[in-house]
Amino acid sequence: MLIPVHNGTAAAREAVVDDFLDHVLARWEDCEHEKEAVLAENDALNAENIELRKELAEQAKQLATMRAA
Repeated sequence: MLIPVHNGTAAAREAVVDDFLDHVLARWEDCEHEKEAVLAENDALNAENIELRKELAEQAKQLATMRAA
């Protein structure tokens, strides 16, 4: 036996869907901002890594020169 269920008016359903979509889109925007921040941090860390590698290479070169002397 089926029990009839009233699903509300079309306007009420539309309001629920709009609220849901607003929530999803707001979360999407939050994730995009977070992604941009993480990418910026990654770029900064990559630049720091490059500088540290250059410094390490220079130190290795100096050490090799000292050992050769």
